[in-house]
Amino acid sequence: MLRWGGESKIEREREGKKNIGGRFLFPFRSPRPRPLQKKNSKPQNSEASDLSEGAVRLALLERGEPPTGSNKPAEGDCVVFHLEVRAAPKEGHGGGAGDGPPLFSTRGGGGGGEAERGAPFVALLGPRGAPHRLPRAWELALGDSTPGTRLAVRCDGALYGWGGETCGVAPPASLSSSAAGPSLGPGGDYLYDLQLLRFYPSDAVVGVPLRLPPSEAPPSALDDDGDEGGAAAKARRAAAAASLADTSGNPAALKLSLEPGTTWESPRPPFEVSFALSAAAPAADGRLGKGEVFWQQGGIGGDGRGKAPACSSPSPSSSGEDVLITATMGDGSLPEALEAALSCVCQGETAVVSLPLAALQTSAAQRREDKRPLAFSLPYPLPRAVAASRRVELTLRLAGMVQVRDLVGPAERGNEKRGRVTKKRVKEGRGEFPADCPLGDCAVKVHVRAVALVGGEEAEGEVLWDTRTRQQEEDAGASGASCSAAAADDDGGSSSPPPPPFEFVIGTGAAPDAVDLAVCLMTPGEVSVVESDWAHARFGRKESAGATTPAGLLDVGGGESGEGGDRERARRVRFELELVEFEAPDRDPPPAARLLRSDELRAQGNAVLSSGVPRALELAAGKYRRAAQLLQSALDFDTEEQHEAASRGRAAAHANVAAVALRQGRWGEALAASQRALDDEPRHAKALFRRAAALASLGRFPEADEAFGLAEEADPAAAEDVARERARVAARRKRAGEKQRREMSGFL
Repeated sequence: MLRWGGESKIEREREGKKNIGGRFLFPFRSPRPRPLQKKNSKPQNSEASDLSEGAVRLALLERGEPPTGSNKPAEGDCVVFHLEVRAAPKEGHGGGAGDGPPLFSTRGGGGGGEAERGAPFVALLGPRGAPHRLPRAWELALGDSTPGTRLAVRCDGALYGWGGETCGVAPPASLSSSAAGPSLGPGGDYLYDLQLLRFYPSDAVVGVPLRLPPSEAPPSALDDDGDEGGAAAKARRAAAAASLADTSGNPAALKLSLEPGTTWESPRPPFEVSFALSAAAPAADGRLGKGEVFWQQGGIGGDGRGKAPACSSPSPSSSGEDVLITATMGDGSLPEALEAALSCVCQGETAVVSLPLAALQTSAAQRREDKRPLAFSLPYPLPRAVAASRRVELTLRLAGMVQVRDLVGPAERGNEKRGRVTKKRVKEGRGEFPADCPLGDCAVKVHVRAVALVGGEEAEGEVLWDTRTRQQEEDAGASGASCSAAAADDDGGSSSPPPPPFEFVIGTGAAPDAVDLAVCLMTPGEVSVVESDWAHARFGRKESAGATTPAGLLDVGGGESGEGGDRERARRVRFELELVEFEAPDRDPPPAARLLRSDELRAQGNAVLSSGVPRALELAAGKYRRAAQLLQSALDFDTEEQHEAASRGRAAAHANVAAVALRQGRWGEALAASQRALDDEPRHAKALFRRAAALASLGRFPEADEAFGLAEEADPAAAEDVARERARVAARRKRAGEKQRREMSGFL
């Protein structure tokens, strides 16, 4: 049995009636066990045993609302509560724990220092609150409380207090500076005074992932010219860093939705966002979004439903408080905590986010390095209520977002990393994203305008392609011009109809890779701007290009004068795309159509392999796999001829997958694909040859030699290829043997 001060259980219960000024209505009691779900936490039977022995004891200080069965917080709910911490009575001390001021208190008034903050604790209850989970004793007490209930809690601090295994919050900084703090530590014997103010259901509140930055003065604490010299400037920076440091012991960040959004998608880097924002001190009664607003922009108040009241701290724009804040996520113009909050809301949604003040700290060093203007920063000095509580509540309304996607991944350019292919939506299309977007193998019609970006600022240069003009037809030859003239004469001299859009099938290499990637993320009618490097902006090889392929995107040095013009200097190309319409292929065609569609997919794979586009191998492999899947089920075919044709088609498709895998260096995948081809056609010469090559690449030389023999036997015309591959394998085997002898010589 866990003992406090060496007293018996009966003596402790008697003492409970007079503890903390005699305010206990009932003596200490053990709470009911609550299930633990966190991984590696204590088993339930172990917790029940601990509680029965008094590891956690509760005593009622003030009654709350009468329990109704639904007015107690459940696991995952957001709880708002006041906390006072005192040192538990020492051994042999007959008095209560109420002697002297609290070591820490979230209640305003009295105690001095940290006790003046007046901001309640906010957290999620149970494992959902990780990584900032509350001490287990607090969870047990709060889960057994109704709003207004005030409990005194004593526990084994090393197991159920701040020192517990599941606890994710640290003691407040004021405890380490108090007289009792150094001798107790996180696992010390404290008396916790908890009062539940209110709670929010789990479906209304979500956690916001944060990474607290190191203490550093905000940019507004520097001199106007950014100079850091001088004692006065250093003192201001130290004061600013101290005012932002997280000393409250409450690091959780939570979002409460006030008004639902109109879409499901949330912004993320590098989306462009526009939003209204207000900042307020936490309300003393724990109501989220009801605190005193001290900063606002965009015409939103603390409750999200109107303009903020007048406050002493000025808004960033004295003449434009209703102007929305606009920024690009991920470019450093917003604090990471604000970006994390924005990533948890949808377009049109209004939400209040409660978070530690330290999370809004902006790195001055990063600001000076990036030299980007700040889209948002808190005013300095901060209001006293905010600086004391170390927490702030942001009410934001996401008014709009521009979808910007990095389609390929960043490429370093000097000291800067930028996307090789980025897509920015500038006009919404019809339908829902991504349900109404074209998938692979869809035939699409799209209007394209491509412009070379030249110069240090990448200004628009030469127009390389524009489907809305007839320049492409003129480039295609005199026949196209004569056809246009004839069309004009047929119309009686009236203007000719606009040129048709560019048509291609996704994933065939018939379009630049940047266009191919972008249209897969567009809905009909959508207009997007795509910026691409040259590798993804050009068409494939000349021999695979069509008659209407624009010359400006076929060869970077292909100018009429031989100098190439802007194309020669172009580092990047900007496309303006409008998806007109698309046609999806039949995903469940009849048997005869399946055979034709499979042959068509294999032909498209062969074409994309010869196109020379950056993703040729990846696209071709996808075509071959879908060709094999169409013929996979024998139940889809009725006649013996169809079954035989399907078997041949599957074998050819799997053999092609093996060929692509060999070129990609995926030896195991090549071996498996060639074996699937041989299951359908045991004498398939190409599958036998590719199986042998895969075995040799895997170092299985005897099996490879046997497989090469079978390939030569199946197709005598392949004898030359087999001999060449055998010679290559023999040389590789010889090098492997020499390397092994050299490595083993050191051990003998």
